[in-house]
Amino acid sequence: MVDQQQNTKKYAVDVRIFLATMTTAMVLAFGVGVSLGPDPIVPMDIEAQFKAATPEVQSVEYPASGLSDVESPHEPAGQHLLVDIKGIEAAFLDSEARLAEAMVDAVKAGGLSMLSYHCHKLIPAGVSCVGVLLESHISFHTWPDEGVITLDLFTCGPKSLLPVVADVER
Repeated sequence: MVDQQQNTKKYAVDVRIFLATMTTAMVLAFGVGVSLGPDPIVPMDIEAQFKAATPEVQSVEYPASGLSDVESPHEPAGQHLLVDIKGIEAAFLDSEARLAEAMVDAVKAGGLSMLSYHCHKLIPAGVSCVGVLLESHISFHTWPDEGVITLDLFTCGPKSLLPVVADVER
């Protein structure tokens, strides 16, 4: 017979008892965890921590032939070239592969040494690239809808960057 006065479901275990039991179990588990504490940390000196967290880097050595003691290929001051170019084809500015190839070609034409680079296609449009040069860095960002590319090139070598502008504009 259905209980007409109470329109509620009946469970085998009272919900209040279940909640009280679960709360007690969680409190006990938390207390045991806090009392045991985390594993003790063995102190390390800063240099050992840095070496443990840093992957080994392969260095590239370049001969210093023909350079005097006064003139070095990498000086603490450098040349910074910032260029905005307008009126460029939108399809070119939205192509990660074509822009990466153009960046590598411009670096080679400028007599610079590319160590590594990364390009990223942006959504909805555009590409950003950054390259690490032996001499410093190159980066650019594109806006295909506006036909614009902005270029940032910095070198710490004695070579002038002005001839690179012509290569970049091509």
